[in-house]
Amino acid sequence: MLKLYIYAACSTCRNAMQWLDESNIRYQPIPIRETPPPVEEIDALLTAYNDSLGSISNSSGIDFRAQGMKDKLAALPRAEALALLATNGNFLRRPIAIDAKKGIHLCGFREPKWKETFKK
Repeated sequence: MLKLYIYAACSTCRNAMQWLDESNIRYQPIPIRETPPPVEEIDALLTAYNDSLGSISNSSGIDFRAQGMKDKLAALPRAEALALLATNGNFLRRPIAIDAKKGIHLCGFREPKWKETFKK
């Protein structure tokens, strides 16, 4: 089943859930703050986004900016960057949709991209 990492107060997450519901796509909502994705899932997500940390990071987030994560992540080897991202769900762009068996690794909600991905 599709895992959907969300933050309940996030309008983008709510939009993604509404779209999934309207598209009759079943998913398991997982609170990203309390249960961040494990390193393995973040690694697969990063690979899906051409190894661009900026594409999966919540660079506008308060925690991310307050802790200087942009500079920290850029200076770390991949394994250490992934481990750091896995410590705090607020460091990741949301929502995150993952179904490893179907090869689905999405970060952020862009309806055209989601339509294309779930059409397959």
